[in-house]
Amino acid sequence: MEKNKRMQFYGGTLGACAPLLVFMCLMIVIAAMKKVSLVLFCMAGFAGLCVAFLLAKNKKEFEQAVVDGLKNDTLCVIIFAFLLAGILSQELRQSGLIQGLTWLVMKLGLSAGFLPLVAFLVCLLISTACGTSNGAIVAVLPVLLPVAATVGANPSVVVGAIVSGAIFGDNLAPISDTTIMASAGAQCEHLNHVATQLPYAVTVAIVSFVGFIVAGFVQNVFVTWVVGIVLLLGALFLALNLLSGKLHTNSYLVVMRYTPEGESAVRSKLGTLGKYKLKSRTMNLAETELVVEAKLSQKQMDSLEALLDNEGVSDVNIVSYNGSTLL
Repeated sequence: MEKNKRMQFYGGTLGACAPLLVFMCLMIVIAAMKKVSLVLFCMAGFAGLCVAFLLAKNKKEFEQAVVDGLKNDTLCVIIFAFLLAGILSQELRQSGLIQGLTWLVMKLGLSAGFLPLVAFLVCLLISTACGTSNGAIVAVLPVLLPVAATVGANPSVVVGAIVSGAIFGDNLAPISDTTIMASAGAQCEHLNHVATQLPYAVTVAIVSFVGFIVAGFVQNVFVTWVVGIVLLLGALFLALNLLSGKLHTNSYLVVMRYTPEGESAVRSKLGTLGKYKLKSRTMNLAETELVVEAKLSQKQMDSLEALLDNEGVSDVNIVSYNGSTLL
């Protein structure tokens, strides 16, 4: 009961929101003044913390909450991931990997239209490896932007490709602070969160892959938009169809009775069911009773009903796990 007790602030709900509002306002001011600095960001957070301290009714309780927050395991993981991302980003920058990839593109003689795609893929790989979008952008942008100007590629499209690739890695990399915070906030296993994010991120990456090819060669924003929207709608339609198929496919017990004359027809039909599990097989002089467990769609149920038209097949029953007989 004590753990669920809420901290009280002067001004009620508004007082509780005031520290966050102060922090957001200061961040907006810093961005508007174009004074982007980690020190200024920390000062804005400290200012919000001071406001929270002044508005808290119970100072001791507030101090304990701050200490508990600093001892939180998630915070330690985020700080470590942030440091590790910075180290990896700096190592990749100093290793000459980006310059090497740029040299390879020039050596292969790729058209300027492919440069946005190359920028997207390079930044995607680096951001996924080091887990930071900012580090990837800082590492790639100074190298590829002059190349874009040299070969005649559209600099705006190249910058967009770099930022897009960087965000992909920041969203999906296991060591990204964003990914760690998301899994911690959802209270789920970290690797499970990464695995569930993968289909969405890869789908958007494939659409972006095609989109940057179109943008690099056509250089018409409306055509690129149309292509991207069509591909996204196509991916959505495909996903809905796959999901619909899964929703309408359930496990059933299929009970078949047949004589030796109908065995070939039964075996042939079992081959169309995909994976199935043999539950029992009972044989006597007259006929065989076969029970299998399989996931069936409505179309497969209809085909099983047609099995009765074969000579030697005397009975086919489909039983759901709630005991009802469907056929």
